[in-house]
Amino acid sequence: MNYVIFDLEYTAWEGMERRLKFAEREVIQIGAIKINFDDIDINIISTFQEFVKPTVNPQLSDYIINLTGITQQNVEEQGLTLLEALNKFEIFCSYGKNKTFSWGDDSRTIKKNTELIGIEFPSFLTQH
Repeated sequence: MNYVIFDLEYTAWEGMERRLKFAEREVIQIGAIKINFDDIDINIISTFQEFVKPTVNPQLSDYIINLTGITQQNVEEQGLTLLEALNKFEIFCSYGKNKTFSWGDDSRTIKKNTELIGIEFPSFLTQH
């Protein structure tokens, strides 16, 4: 069996720990690796990376740009809608045939984002 380990980057502002009222954590990048391992070796099978255009706060803060290196130009020129990025990510995850893992609870961030913009939470992440 293959495994997918993924990580999100999302909008953030300095002082966000104070729960700024306008601060929605919108996904701006999905990155992942697909691995296979046996008792001896871990093999990277493929990688995934897509930028995502935030909708509620489309302008990235200087804070998140400096923290991640993701620029406004990256999301504007290469960014997909969240739905498009999740569809591509689902294909990368082989339509849920691979177990997905992340540090923390990135699937909860995706769920909140899907609710925020009114799209369906992808079923392949329900067993994350």
